[in-house]
This record gives sequence, C-alpha cells and structure tokens, in this order.
Amino acid sequence: MAQDNFDITAMLDGTLDDLSDLPEFKPYPAGTHAVVLTIMDLTAKDKRVNGHPGFEFKMKAIETLELADSNETPLVAGAETSCLYLLDNPIGQGSFKKVLQSAAEHFGAKSNRDLLADLNGATVAVVTRQRQNKQKTQTYTDIVEMKVA
Repeated sequence: MAQDNFDITAMLDGTLDDLSDLPEFKPYPAGTHAVVLTIMDLTAKDKRVNGHPGFEFKMKAIETLELADSNETPLVAGAETSCLYLLDNPIGQGSFKKVLQSAAEHFGAKSNRDLLADLNGATVAVVTRQRQNKQKTQTYTDIVEMKVA
C-alpha cells in the first residue's frame, strides 16, 4: 500500500536497516481467530485470477481465540493471510455463500454486494483449517465458519 508521505530520497540515503522487512505471509493454524477483514473484488477482467472472477478475503489477526492443536503457535497480532473464492464454479460459490450467510445473520438480508460492503473492515471470528494444493506444494487457509463480532 502506497504511503502518502513516502520519501524516496530519504529511503535511498538510508541503510538496509531503514528498509521494511518483507511481511511474512503464511496460512493460519487450524483454530478460531479474531481478525479484521478486507475484501478485494477480483471480478473485473483485469483483476481475475487465471481468468476466474472472485473475491479475496484478506485477514489481519487480532488474536487467536483457540487452536485445534495445542502444539501450534498462536498468531501474532497483525499476521496476515487470505482466502480466495473463485465464483465461476459450484465449490467456490458454495464456500462464498457460506461466508455470506454468516454476514446476513448479523447485518440482515441484503444483496451480496451490500453484504460484502458491510464485511469490508469488519471484525470477525473465523474458524480456519489448512488445505494443500493438488501437488502438495502449497498450504492455504480456508474459512470453515465465520461470525461477525
């Protein structure tokens, strides 16, 4: 995200210690976490994921409420991950619907667009699990359940 007061001259005159570290992006451990959601609309043709329209739910951790495995490490406040919902297939739509149903329980029956607007920036509790891609080379976070705080 661009900073309004970014000073390229000061950055170039500084040292490596003055540069930000690369944020760590890894899946959340299975469990229940309080997070703030940011919704990214990926339906426009120029924003689609490999040609698929969808929405990305970016999550920023507030705290871990409960872990499925007590040997896992709780999230550090500010840890980020995301869930991607591709809407041109039944599995993507079904998962998306499940999350939006939780929003409708809290905000009331509205259009999907309005529910997304209400969720953007909302504090929610999410129950997460981890899943891997077909090649077993990447691990992702899935939202199993969500409740708006």
